[in-house]
Amino acid sequence: MPDVQTYHVAPYSADGELLGVGTWDIAKLSSKWLVLCRDVISRWGDTFRGALDGNLSHIQLQVTSANGAALVTCTANDEIATSSAFLAGANTKLETDVLAMFHQSLLNAGSASIRDDGFRFADHTERPFAIHVIWGNPAVSDDDYDLIREIGTHLAGAFFYP
Repeated sequence: MPDVQTYHVAPYSADGELLGVGTWDIAKLSSKWLVLCRDVISRWGDTFRGALDGNLSHIQLQVTSANGAALVTCTANDEIATSSAFLAGANTKLETDVLAMFHQSLLNAGSASIRDDGFRFADHTERPFAIHVIWGNPAVSDDDYDLIREIGTHLAGAFFYP
């Protein structure tokens, strides 16, 4: 493993607009948040559905994972906030299938504003890679979106670097 542990990230809006591509250095993430996220991941198995603990109990995760790939939906007070795909680079065929399922789930869950051609996930070949679709749900507060952004950032870091 390289000395610097990084992963790539691409946030998208719900209509398929790429909002940017960046890189996170695990060493610059909060160790407290990474511990919390590693604890959550330790309970996943192949599937997981549940709320976070304590003051975060209004945040729920639904996860399906296999062989270095995961699909994650994050809700706040039962309102969808983000959908994410984590790709570690372990299995190209599996990741192609996961991205196809991810794309289809976005189309199924979304509103009419989602463009079928808007999400260009296959364009991202860097690994490890996290894709986050931000739903922009008005029923989710700005504070909860900020919290969910932190959770998603640290959850991806903990997933890629257990």
